[in-house]
Amino acid sequence: MHAIRNSLSMKMLSTALVVATFGPGSAAYAQTQSVQFSSEADSDSGTATQTLLGLLPTTQTWGPDDQSETTNSGSNSEPAPSVTENINGVTTYQSQDDDNSTDAGSGADQANATSSSGSGSALGGLITWSNLSIQETCLPDGSIGDQIDCTVYESITNLDVNGKPATTAGSFAPGTSIPVSGNIPDTNCPLGTDSFSGNMVLDNSILDSGTEQGSDAEIAIQITGTATCYTADLVPLYTTGYNEQIGGPDIYYKGTYSLYVVRTWNDYNYY
Repeated sequence: MHAIRNSLSMKMLSTALVVATFGPGSAAYAQTQSVQFSSEADSDSGTATQTLLGLLPTTQTWGPDDQSETTNSGSNSEPAPSVTENINGVTTYQSQDDDNSTDAGSGADQANATSSSGSGSALGGLITWSNLSIQETCLPDGSIGDQIDCTVYESITNLDVNGKPATTAGSFAPGTSIPVSGNIPDTNCPLGTDSFSGNMVLDNSILDSGTEQGSDAEIAIQITGTATCYTADLVPLYTTGYNEQIGGPDIYYKGTYSLYVVRTWNDYNYY
């Protein structure tokens, strides 16, 4: 396993995302209508599309790893001592002490989804962290009939890229993009490493709303980019395009009327 660098200067990424949803309504309307929730959470998933010189691309998918699901009602927890994914000679994900949990109430109640891990790394240790946690909660608004309120909290400590802090201390908005570049260990490449260039997005969101069914999917860290394997003569042998999602709580709603998502958020900070 790639050694996780322990930094004496701790970096804490704290997030509190408030999602306010949906158009005009009334408390009385909310009481006579039905909203049902389901939830899902997983540690990691992704795709790797590899193109060898002169051949058509091939795509491999992995995950969702350590997945927890709750449909309509109940609760589930999926702890895992460790999770490791090896794709095309590259350790795309490795972590310790993962735990994904979900719950949902019947009728117009609420849902929760949480994904967390201890020390972990992605793309062969190019990206590392000491702890990661992201939690999402959704429930109908108490006074606005066709509104659902969702709150997301995220924290990451010691988030490094290529052995250095991912960013300086300070505030940032959800969806902040950070450049990522460096070498990835690759046992299939003659030189033993690939050269990667891309970016990672912190707290990326995928919203699906405006009808009776929809969802709010959160991604603690999303990594996209291209890795290139070179021969000894520095000629490209193959490329691999990555799209990886780390820490993914999702909450789904089903109602008897259309719901529209509108988002607001508090400050996101490194400490």
